[in-house]
Amino acid sequence: LEANLDLTTWLVKYNSYRPHEALANLTPLEYAQKNFFQVLPMWSASTSN
Repeated sequence: LEANLDLTTWLVKYNSYRPHEALANLTPLEYAQKNFFQVLPMWSASTSN
């Protein structure tokens, strides 16, 4: 049980709090805060011109 807790703690820290190269060296939390509310362009559902 203690080993599972230690592994879970390590896994959360490894995946959540360390910078990720794929996220421009931001932590997942920093990346989400920077990009989550980013306004993206809307695409029209219409197929006519």
